[in-house]
Amino acid sequence: MPSAFVAFVAGRRLDFGVGMGVVAVTALAGGAIGVTTARIPGVPDAAVDGRAAYGRRRADEEAAKLIVPVLLLLVLRDRRPGDGLLIGVASGAGFAVFETMGYAFVELINSNGDLSAVDDLLVWRGLLSPPAHMAWTGLTAAALWAAAVGAVRGRPRARGHPAHLGGQPGQ
Repeated sequence: MPSAFVAFVAGRRLDFGVGMGVVAVTALAGGAIGVTTARIPGVPDAAVDGRAAYGRRRADEEAAKLIVPVLLLLVLRDRRPGDGLLIGVASGAGFAVFETMGYAFVELINSNGDLSAVDDLLVWRGLLSPPAHMAWTGLTAAALWAAAVGAVRGRPRARGHPAHLGGQPGQ
């Protein structure tokens, strides 16, 4: 995962058009909306076997983390591919924080208010959860934004497309 993220960023000139206010609101809204929509209400995980439930939950999370970036993609007129990366990373970070706090709250209740029971959970989730959520959401949002910017500007979508290579189709 880290090498994929580095390769993606290294291969692009990043031009950001969104301000820090948009990034902060994205983190807050992306976390709140993402965490609340990632859990399908009324569908218990026990309804399917463990692997299917885990896979469904992961897919739900990945889609939920993209709600705010996609909404911003539809609303903002001055779109830049770098903005997709920044907004995706912010949404993933917000999701990681809200999700971790949710797990910590549940653990705190289950332990009858024992703060020491929450320590390990917060340390491990604090180290592992944000990088993963930020990387995957950032990569996906950047790809969506790059595709949208390319489609608006009339750029070919694929590097191997004949128009990109300077040739004509069929040559």
